[in-house]
Amino acid sequence: MRSINVRHPFLAAVNNLNVTLNKYINSSQDMLYKTKITSTEFVQLFLAFHGVLMSKDNIKRQACDGYIKSLSLSFTPLIATESFTSFKLQQMVAINMLAFNYIGNESSSVKIQCFPVVDLLATFLNAFLLPLYTMKESQNISEYYTLPAVKLILDWIRSDISVLNSPGFRSRLQIWPGLCKLLNGLSNDLNHEDYSHIPLPEDKLLHGFVMLESIHSKLMLNSDDSTKINMNVLRASRLIEFGVWFSSTPYSLIKAMKIDKGWIFEIIPNSSGSSHSIDLAADLETLSSYQQRQLL
Repeated sequence: MRSINVRHPFLAAVNNLNVTLNKYINSSQDMLYKTKITSTEFVQLFLAFHGVLMSKDNIKRQACDGYIKSLSLSFTPLIATESFTSFKLQQMVAINMLAFNYIGNESSSVKIQCFPVVDLLATFLNAFLLPLYTMKESQNISEYYTLPAVKLILDWIRSDISVLNSPGFRSRLQIWPGLCKLLNGLSNDLNHEDYSHIPLPEDKLLHGFVMLESIHSKLMLNSDDSTKINMNVLRASRLIEFGVWFSSTPYSLIKAMKIDKGWIFEIIPNSSGSSHSIDLAADLETLSSYQQRQLL
């Protein structure tokens, strides 16, 4: 994926990538019908989904919905039980983003062809935010292992905010109360402009990719200042800055209110009816059941 999403892509890599992903398609058929899968099986199914997504075979592409359903049902419990490393989550988010960019450039019907990968990214973001509701007060939200992956998805949204018009995001309005929960739990102890040139580890993972060039335009990869600052504190500052920016866009369902030296974020009243509350309650009930099983 990396070699086909940079400014000067290595086009021969597309064939190599398709060969690799097709192997996962052939070995993942049985997993589509399992009610519970391991993190290893999830990765195999995830790669098979991308093989189907990138296939030129329309019959294979018709299987996308089945993969999306299976991946969506399996992901929340795996996040709740911390079955992936933070870096593995970043890698999967990056693959989704790169697939979105590649398919968007290749397809004449960009919106429809990209819907499956946007749907999966919305699923990921919702699952990343959901456990924040069950964290203890003694836990530091800025240290939670999903936050680097959250940051990547928010950068991607910022690079093309029209993705929020897709069914994947419009059907998951519970994401936005979750985002407010995250932002209100973070402390902004930095002057954003003073540290805007310092890259986070997840920034380095996707540095050079065309879709995020505008987001990364100020970053200095070799900055000596990166050793002088806590990355969790810097990430918290970037996430809050995103929230302030997002609240000012026509797409936003949240509002940012300045208080003293910080910000408070809230859902805009009546912006999405009561549906996000209903969906959030259902998600939290599901999450609670997974966490209780883990304790048994």
